[in-house]
Amino acid sequence: MNISKLKQLLLALAIFPVLFSCKDDDAATVAVSEELKIDVVSNYSNIVYNTYLDSHTTAVELQTAITAFTATPTAEGLTDVQNLWLAARSPYGKTETFRFYDGPIDDANGPEGQLNAWPMDESYIDYIVSGDANTEVAGGIINNTTDYPELTKEIILGRNLQTSDESDVTAGYHAIEFLLWGQDLSLESAGQRAYTDYLTAEGSTNLNGDRRALYLNIVTEILVEDLAFLVDQWGEAGAYRTTFEAMDQIEAITKIITGVATLARGELAAERIAPGIDSEDQEDEHSCFSDNTHNDILENINGMFNVYKGAYTTVSGNKISGSSISEVTQKLDSTLANKIDASFTKLNVLAKSEIINPIDVAITTEDGKAKLEEIVAELRILSDLLVNLGPLLDVKISN
Repeated sequence: MNISKLKQLLLALAIFPVLFSCKDDDAATVAVSEELKIDVVSNYSNIVYNTYLDSHTTAVELQTAITAFTATPTAEGLTDVQNLWLAARSPYGKTETFRFYDGPIDDANGPEGQLNAWPMDESYIDYIVSGDANTEVAGGIINNTTDYPELTKEIILGRNLQTSDESDVTAGYHAIEFLLWGQDLSLESAGQRAYTDYLTAEGSTNLNGDRRALYLNIVTEILVEDLAFLVDQWGEAGAYRTTFEAMDQIEAITKIITGVATLARGELAAERIAPGIDSEDQEDEHSCFSDNTHNDILENINGMFNVYKGAYTTVSGNKISGSSISEVTQKLDSTLANKIDASFTKLNVLAKSEIINPIDVAITTEDGKAKLEEIVAELRILSDLLVNLGPLLDVKISN
């Protein structure tokens, strides 16, 4: 071999390891531009803000109706308030994918535990119907005028989630739900609390209607305040949004994917659906008093889809859209992207048309449980597919 050819070969051998070693480490950088990463994070922040804003707006509408209802309780007024609670749950259900990465909703000081804590021991708040004799037990904070002669925000929040099993829930959507519907004692219908529980004179069906009304107003005020905090945190100049958009873009994208993957497997599949299948107990369904659990499941899936696709339609009909995790996935691995799309499509069909409603009926029949088990299995598949994005981004994604 002549000297010239030998030099060319040595040069090629020297360069080859460098090219090879850079290929995997820089794959994400090459495939996903800095501009795309920045746009994904910014669009996500906008979706979070607008979804929390809708949650707050609908909660304020609920609060206004509750104030009017408790001032003059009527059967029609109770129905109106129940419908507004159902409407308020829709946008909030979509927000639950914004959790699981120590954001403002569930960091050490976050309000998640007083927004959506569940399951709850109803007797911790109010009277319950108990035992085979179907007798009423007048207990709970509302009826305990000795230990709680006055009901205040501080007392209610001070009692929230105080025991080891965390069933002593005093605040949040489900506390309000219980106060509006009462216990669900039938497979055929939701809870049947009467508006007369809020009367204080002739026609009242239970003691302490005035305290029950006060409690309901206080916990609704807490709900509105907690949602307002989250709106502020994710606003255009909000404290957390500023921090989130300033962090390393891959770190922020990792948090986004972690929220979706963890809601799918660790929370929705494992904590909210599977326990009811195993126990066949309606107390283990998420919105057990109103029989709204099927919508909770659907809205959680919708929220995950919104984040993955980078799009959200507000309650008023405005469309928020931009760069997405879906685009990032397509650039990194189109086969993986297609599998994730197929999983979301299957989940959407299952949640919209396959669940036997209400869930307390579904968990007592073989066919109903089979449909729910199919959703659980698909949620696990989706979560694992999202975790596969980790190595492509050179990060670890938890679920």
